[in-house]
Amino acid sequence: FADLPISVSHFWSPGYRQRIAALCREENYDAIYCQLTEMTQFVPKALLPKTVLSIEDPLGIKHARAQSSRKGTFNRLFWKYEISRIRRFEKSISRRVGKVVLINEEDARDFRSLVGTTNVDWVDYGVNSDFFAYGDQPRDPGMILITGNMYHEPNVRGILEFARDVLPRVRSAMPHAKLWLIGASPVAEIKQLHDGENIHVTGFVDDLRTYLNRAQVSVCPVTLKIGTQTKILEAMACGTPVVT
Repeated sequence: FADLPISVSHFWSPGYRQRIAALCREENYDAIYCQLTEMTQFVPKALLPKTVLSIEDPLGIKHARAQSSRKGTFNRLFWKYEISRIRRFEKSISRRVGKVVLINEEDARDFRSLVGTTNVDWVDYGVNSDFFAYGDQPRDPGMILITGNMYHEPNVRGILEFARDVLPRVRSAMPHAKLWLIGASPVAEIKQLHDGENIHVTGFVDDLRTYLNRAQVSVCPVTLKIGTQTKILEAMACGTPVVT
């Protein structure tokens, strides 16, 4: 019932807060780099002016853009309320930190207008093309790949729609086509797609390149317009064709 958005308070940890406070007492830091809005709750208030807040997907914008696809009256009402709390929190914290940095120029522009501050900027985003590099091994015929966190709502929604609406049409033309879903913490709906023959769900893997360099095509079925799709950059760096 506090004013802190659930999207932020969900990650609260007294032990983590105490550890960060202890570190800040031990050292006189010149700057604090804070990855994601949710982590600002652990920064001592006196150090917020020294803090650079790096945001991949601004929470308020992301959830507002996803609202039209949410099902259920209660679900939509909850997120309407939660979005208003997120926006209040984002506006408050953005005015207290030294700098806010996003990874997408359009998101930075939209976020700047929402929070009403001038300390918002963006930095180009990419992947390590020495690590994600082209491999010359043979591709597995018919191997379709989707990568990403398998609990992230836009990924889950896109994958379920692809498996339901697109994959059957692909397989009608190419019966040997197989879908591989590679990513951490698949939700139950994703796990249920696994049949060990036409659709494979791996969960977390140590090295994405093992799969990216085998696939004939990488698919990004995400329709939510936010941030930068790392999965596209990783596939392209490995020389894997992308459909998005």
